[in-house]
Formats: sequence, structure tokens, C-alpha cells
Amino acid sequence: MDDSTKSKEQLVRELHVLRQQIVALESKEVEPEGRGVLIHRGFKPLLVDREWAVMHGNATQEILSMATILPLIAPDDRERLEYYTRLHLSGYEAPPYETYQGVRKDGSRVWLESRLTVVHGMGEPAIQVTAVDIAKQHDMDHWGPESEARYQALVEQSLVGIYIIEDGRYRYVNPKFAEIVGYTPEEITTQFRQGLELVAESDRALVRRNVQRRLQGEVDTLNYTIKLVHKNGHGVDVEVHGTAMEFQGKRAVIGTILDITERKRAELALKVAHEHLEQRVRERTAELWVANNHLHQEILERKRAEEALKKSEKRYRDLFENANDIVFTCDLSGQVTWMNKAAERLSGYTRDDMMQMRGLDVVAPEHRDFASRMANEKRQGLSETTTYEVAIVAKDGERVSLEVCTQRVFENGEPAEVLGIGRDITARKRLEEHLRQTQKMEAIGTLAGGIAHDFNNILSAILGFTELSLNEIEPEHDIRPHLQEVLAAGFRAKDLVQQILAFSRQNSSGHRPILLAPLITDTLKWLRSSLPSTITIRTHLTAPAGTVSANPTQLQQVLLNLCNNAEHSMRATGGVLDVQLESVRIKPEHLVRYPNLQPGAHLRLIVRDTGSGMEPEIAARIFEPFFTTKSSGEGTGMGLSVVHGIVTGHRGAIAVESVPGRGTTFQLYLPQLDELAAEEETPLEPELPRGSERILFVDDEEAIAFLGQSMLSHLGYQTEVYTRSDLALAAFASNPERFDLVITDQTMPSMTGEALATAIRRIRPNIPVILCTGYSHVISSERAKALGFDAFCLKPLLTQDLSETIRSVLGDDPEDQRTRV
Repeated sequence: MDDSTKSKEQLVRELHVLRQQIVALESKEVEPEGRGVLIHRGFKPLLVDREWAVMHGNATQEILSMATILPLIAPDDRERLEYYTRLHLSGYEAPPYETYQGVRKDGSRVWLESRLTVVHGMGEPAIQVTAVDIAKQHDMDHWGPESEARYQALVEQSLVGIYIIEDGRYRYVNPKFAEIVGYTPEEITTQFRQGLELVAESDRALVRRNVQRRLQGEVDTLNYTIKLVHKNGHGVDVEVHGTAMEFQGKRAVIGTILDITERKRAELALKVAHEHLEQRVRERTAELWVANNHLHQEILERKRAEEALKKSEKRYRDLFENANDIVFTCDLSGQVTWMNKAAERLSGYTRDDMMQMRGLDVVAPEHRDFASRMANEKRQGLSETTTYEVAIVAKDGERVSLEVCTQRVFENGEPAEVLGIGRDITARKRLEEHLRQTQKMEAIGTLAGGIAHDFNNILSAILGFTELSLNEIEPEHDIRPHLQEVLAAGFRAKDLVQQILAFSRQNSSGHRPILLAPLITDTLKWLRSSLPSTITIRTHLTAPAGTVSANPTQLQQVLLNLCNNAEHSMRATGGVLDVQLESVRIKPEHLVRYPNLQPGAHLRLIVRDTGSGMEPEIAARIFEPFFTTKSSGEGTGMGLSVVHGIVTGHRGAIAVESVPGRGTTFQLYLPQLDELAAEEETPLEPELPRGSERILFVDDEEAIAFLGQSMLSHLGYQTEVYTRSDLALAAFASNPERFDLVITDQTMPSMTGEALATAIRRIRPNIPVILCTGYSHVISSERAKALGFDAFCLKPLLTQDLSETIRSVLGDDPEDQRTRV
């Protein structure tokens, strides 16, 4: 016998049982007099007797015509009765008796004790409510001894706590009330002089106020929640329903309390029961549907399966097509069988194009062997999931870096194809490369700073003593030209140190607002004469008023370096050198390629040539120090690294693009200023200032100390020289007033110049101090001024610079120093 036949037989048996229940209901005896009976389903009345209707002040027909009996229940009691009704219908344990207030037709209320039971045989389960008017308990003549005993049993066995308070004391509590607070009824009615003693301190004022309001007739009924104190000390949250009444001739309050904790537990149980009931209903509905419509259901299920399959296919197709990452499949020979829109977008090839190609066809040449090895390992099953990085060449020639993850796909236990996902990591690779380049340049910059410090000390001696020797010999002396060559070489070495510092990005002196277009024009005019006639210079300066904060000498050096490189690449074949200047606005999306820049207005300088160009691997290294492709003797490899250092020091960025055989383009970005550039003034030939003051000169290099003494003596000053800062401090402390000025080196072994100046000014706060250094990563001109130094000199020291600095600190009149306090 199949399931369909069994279900039909079961339905027949259930219908027979229902008919028997209907007969039993029709023959049910009427409840005894004094009790009212109502049967409802979902609070819609199905049957009501006259006694229940009279209790509520209505006719039976009026009640049966109502859509719901909830208006006949006090609003404060509706939720509780609905809750316990659901418990009864669900088959879970619930209080059989409930106390609530009924609402009569005239609006008055009546306290009722009701018994809830489930009745069957009326199609679906219903609730029978058997109600007793509580107020009639005082009319013993009406109830009689039997009724009084029955009502007493009803109250004593109630699952709701019932109490009567008169004159502030408990006159009666039922066993349930006593159980809730942990006392016996006798203890409550005899030991507690005040009813409030069972109430938590925080709620006593509320209870006192509500009792008075009821006794004074302000309200008929109050419902609220308070905390009672259990005998063992813990708190019990209860819901209180109370009303005023006459008790033994006095005004009293009768009410009920309900332990809310059990209600919450019951609510949870009701929820579970409700879900269980819904599940049972769904199961029975499904069984009935199968039993009566087996064939029809089979068709519907098939349609649902087909629709679900279509939705599933669409869902996965949407995921496949709209993913941001590349998703592709290849057969085991490497032939592309499918790919999504992201693959088309990044590769530039259509799906039809790629399905005629192997995956390796778009891989960059230098990565093909590696990608082929990964594919072979995948086909041979040496690894289930493989992740690796590879570069592809798009249809337009652009390189795209991908992080690829591949996995074999099986059909019937056999490998059928390879599924791959590729993520575009081009921007990340650029950032990583930029970070490596930045770290490399910073490391070399730190080394360059150290070299500059030592080299400046050496140059100080060379230039200083050469200047002194030239001052000591006659203009027609035979040795004078040789010394002048030494001096010129020293100045070239000094410029080289400035280039090293520019490369290290630690020399930002001389920055001021300048117009970039005139600087470009002047530089190209000077450059024209040094270029072969086969090279044509073209300029296109669309930002003639563009202003930047820069060192003009350094920017001129940048332009010369770029143009010299362009000339070298076109030297054999000739070509066009194109120089452009334009205003651009850097947007946030540009910062992926130029992370050093800030969004806003910039000037872009473009230097383009039509020379031989460069391979990508060479273009990636051109800013590295000492890297060059020129022949021995044609270049040092420092030109473009210095350019990079200068541009970075100007808060700018530089990028290169090159195609072998087609030329190279450099793009240089500098922040544009809103202010106008100041006009330059032509300086007059300076005179050599002199003086006669007493100077303390400190430098740990003996040659520099001797040079300082010689230069200052030549300028007319009285000089004491020390090569140890502690000895210099001791000499100053012995007679602070005999010195008018202190000149100290910064980097010294026992005590730095900064520390020496601080110690000297503790002795004599107003002594002027000049700080000198070959180079220091902790001291700059701005920091020296912030620390209170009167001036800052960068080695090598030249007589002209030193004399002007001394006079700017001491004043024009040497006698002014005599009046210092």
C-alpha cells in the first residue's frame, strides 16, 4: 500500500473521530448555576451561555455577533490571557485558573476567576472559558456553604498570588503569594506590621502611592511591575494587578501578583511550541497535498527544480561575469574555454579572441617558462591549488601584473579542466617598487650626507688656505695662476657636494617663488649652442605665469641633465627635443602612480626626445646612483639620481616612459604656487668686512682650527683657537667678558657645538654664537635659529662668507661690541 492510500485512510479515521466529538459537545451538560461558560476560537465567540453574558452586562446574541471578545476583557489583562490561551492550545503546561477583570456593556468592571480548557470536536481546537464572579464570595447566602468551599478551594489552589491589604497590613494572602516570597501565609499576615516590608526599597514609594490612589478612589485598577524581597534575600520581579474593595466594612485593596520570570520562560516555550506547531502544520499540509495531488505535485516539483536550476545558473553566471577579478577556465591542454568581462577589460581581448588562443599567449615573454611550469604541475596533479604572480601583455601592449590562483575541476572523478582567478596587482607592484626605490635612495642619501660632511671639512682647508695664500702673494707672482686653478677646482668640488646633498634630499636651501617658464627659456638658449645642428628644439610653454617654490640653480641642473641625456640618445641620428610646460591638477586617483604628490594644482614639465629609447628593465633602473648605459668616460651614473633627489626635495615627482626605437619621455611634476615670483636683484660686488673683536674659535679638526685662526687674523680679529670643546668651555669660564663672539663646529667628539653653546650661555646668556658644520642630519639653518644661534654657516668656510656672517652678528661698528653687558 503506498503513502497516498495510507493518508486517505487516516483522513477518513480523523473525520470519524471529529463527528464523535461534535455529538459529545452537543450532548454536553450545562455548567452549574453561578458559573458562566464561553467557547471561542481565536477570541471569536462560538458558544456562550446566559450566565457568562449577564456577568458582562450583555445579551447572549450580542456577544455571539462580536468579531472578538477582547473588548470584554480589561486592556491590562488581554495580553496575559492571550498568552495563556496560546499555551493551552500548544499542549504545554499552563495555569488552569486565571483572574482577570471583565468589562461590562456600561463600562464598569467585574473581577472574574476563570478556568481555561481546550475542547475538540468543533473542526479545530477551541477554548472553553468557565468564569466565576469573585465579588460574590462575600454573599454567603447566595453561594451557600458548598459554593463558599468551592470558591475557597479555587483561591487557595490558584496559580496566581492573591492578597488583601487593609490599613497597610496583609489581611490575607493565598499559598501562591506566600510561595513567591518564600514565607508561609501565617508569617506574612502576623509578622509583617507593614505591607511594604516585602517590597524592595526602591519600589516602596511607588507601591505606597498606588495603594493610596486606589483607596482614595482616584483609579479603579492599577497594573504595574515591582520587585519583592524573597525570604532568602534575593529579589523577585512580579506583575501586580490591584483594585479597591470593601473588606469587613473597610476600604481595602485586593490584587494578584504574577512571577514574570516564569512568564518569560513560558513565552520561550510558547515560541518553541509555536514553531513546532507550524512545522507540524507544514508537514501535515505537505502529506495531504501528496496524498491528494501526487501527480500534480510531481509536475510542480519538476518545474520548481527547473526554475531553481535556472536561478542558480543565473546567480553563478552573474558572479562569474561581474566579478572584479579575472575568472577563466582552460582545458588540460591550456586552451582558454571561458573567461569573464574583467578578463576582457584587463587583457583587451574579447572572449572569442581568447578562445582561439592559449593562456600562455598573453603571458609576458620573461614569465612564460615559469607559467608553463606551473600549468604542467597543475595538469599532473602535483598540487591541488597553486598561487603565483605573473605579468601579461594586454592587446594594447600595456603590462598588467596578476596574482593568479588555479585549481583543477573534476568530472566523474577525473580532471576535466582548470579554473583560475587572477587579481590585478599592478598598482600594488608599483607601490612596492616605489617603496623599494625610496628605501634605496634614502639609504644612499644617508651615505651621501656623511660623505658631504667629511668632504666639506677637507674643502674648507683647501679653499681657505688657497684664499689666504692668494692674499699673501703679489698679483704678478708665478705661483698665483696655479693657486687660482686650485681655488677653481675647490669651487667645483663644492658644487659637487651640493649635488650630493641635493641627491640625498637633505638640502632645501635657496627655495623661493620663481617663474618656471623664463628659467626654461634661458636654459634652452644657453643649451642651444652646445647641441649639434641635427637636433631641433621645440618648446610649448602654456603656463607662462606658473610659479613654484624652488632653487633655480637646482632646477636648471635638472633641465640640463634631462636635455643632455636626450642629446646623447639622438647624437648619432638627430631628432627632435620637445620641451613642454603646462598646468595640471593632480587628483586622488593619480596618487597610485605618484604617491609623493598631494592633490591640487601642479606644473608639469615634459622633456621628450625621438632617440633610441630604452628597454623596460633599463628604464626601471635609470634613477639608481652610478647606473649608466654610457661608455666608460661618458658618464658617472649620478645625473638622473641627482635629478630624482632634487625633484623629490621640491615635493615633486618624476616619471619616465620609453619605447625602444621611438624615444623617451620624462614627466616632472612640481606643486604650483598661488603667489607671484619676486623679481631678482643684481647683487653689487661685495667688499670684505673686517673687525677687531675677540673671537673664541672651536673645531676638532686641527687644520680647520688653524685655518680659522688664520682667516680671522687676516680680517683683523683677535682669536683664541681650541680643538677640544671642554678646553674651550674652561677658557671661556675663566674670563667670560674677554670674548665678543664664539664660533663653534657642530660635530665634535666630547661635546657637540649645540651642547657647548648651551653651557657657554649658562655662564653668559648674551654672548653671540655662530654654528658651523660640514653637514649634519640633526642641525639645519632653521633648527639652529630655533635653538637660539645667531647665525649658521655651512662648510667649506670662505673668507667672504665668514666675514659677512660675523659682521651681521656683531654689527657694522666694531666698537658697538664693547658696550655689551
